[in-house]
Amino acid sequence: MGPFFLFLNGVFILGLLVLTYLHGRATRRLLRRAQGQVADLESQAMAKIAELQASYARILREIDERQQAEARLRESETRFAAFMQNVPGAAVILDAADTILYANETWREIFGAPPGTTPGDPGSAARWEVELNRQVREGGEALQHLETLERHGKTRYWLLTRFPIPPPDSGTPLVGVIGIDITARRVAEEALRESEAKLRRLAAQLLKAQENERKRLAAELHDELGHRLLTLKLRLEALEAELTPQLEAMKNEIQEMLKEIAATIAEVRRLYLDLSPGDLEDLGLTTALTALIDDFRALKKDLTFTVDLDDLDGLFPLPVQTAIYRVVQEALTNIGKHADPRRVSLTATREDGRLIFEIKDDGRGFDQSLTSRTKGTLGLLAMEERVRMLGGEFHLRSRPGQGTTITFTIPREESTDEPIPDRAGR
Repeated sequence: MGPFFLFLNGVFILGLLVLTYLHGRATRRLLRRAQGQVADLESQAMAKIAELQASYARILREIDERQQAEARLRESETRFAAFMQNVPGAAVILDAADTILYANETWREIFGAPPGTTPGDPGSAARWEVELNRQVREGGEALQHLETLERHGKTRYWLLTRFPIPPPDSGTPLVGVIGIDITARRVAEEALRESEAKLRRLAAQLLKAQENERKRLAAELHDELGHRLLTLKLRLEALEAELTPQLEAMKNEIQEMLKEIAATIAEVRRLYLDLSPGDLEDLGLTTALTALIDDFRALKKDLTFTVDLDDLDGLFPLPVQTAIYRVVQEALTNIGKHADPRRVSLTATREDGRLIFEIKDDGRGFDQSLTSRTKGTLGLLAMEERVRMLGGEFHLRSRPGQGTTITFTIPREESTDEPIPDRAGR
């Protein structure tokens, strides 16, 4: 083989080597590029896997939360059902169209209206109840009313309370209704009112008997004791006139006796007027109260007394006038015994078909919370009871060191001279 051939063969081999080298470099570049793309794909795949894992975890959490919410809802529904079933009464929930969404067993038993009952169905809301529901929805406040039901020939009284319930959406509020059977309470109240009426009638009869006894005692004081004292006085005066000047000592003694008899006659007259105020029946309430106040002034000369009385005559029958007189008399007696005031005022005004009395002093006063535990409050109780029997109102305000104010009102109603009735509507 010649030298030229060897040279060509060497060039060819060298070219192959160069081509192999260049191809290797290109292959390495491609390989590096492919490795980079593979790394990018791996990174993207890992990111997708992480995103999928996060989504899966979120889905699992949402499923768990929904399961917990459903469990809480079931628990809440169970508690709601248990609560409503054990409510001491009937309960129902109505939607915006007054269709029953929920009714507990008591409601279904009493009113015969299960869930799904619509207006017009038996046991559904009557027209007036639909109107009440509308008022509750529009007013946003609860309403109460009394409903009477006849069951098995017996009357039952139900107190129904209607109240708005926010709806699940922003639509029209629902209406909840709870009914409480108050028949037992109503019967007890009726029995209590009847008992109070009987007690008031008894108290009225007792007060009438007391007034009759006062009049009897007053008559005996006036007719018997007063007459005997007057006879004794006249006999002593006659005896005194017959005594000679030599019996001056005996004459002086008789004069002292005459003074004592005069004082006793005055005391008998005071007792007579206290027991039976003759001015009341003969001259009217205004004059009788004025005389009562004048007597009080005479005993308490250091008092400043303010009196403002409207014309009270002809407004009431005699039993009512007597009761008013006794209340004022007892108030003045209490002031004289316990208050030690500097100023006392008595006013009587007519207003809106009633007579308003106010008796006020600036004396010692007392703690009203202790009056119910004090034995010496029978006078106050008698005053209040007299006013109540006339259908009036009695109020007392007092504080230690700040005086006492008694206010009582008497309605002007047609009446007769029969025993004082109970006019309080009971």
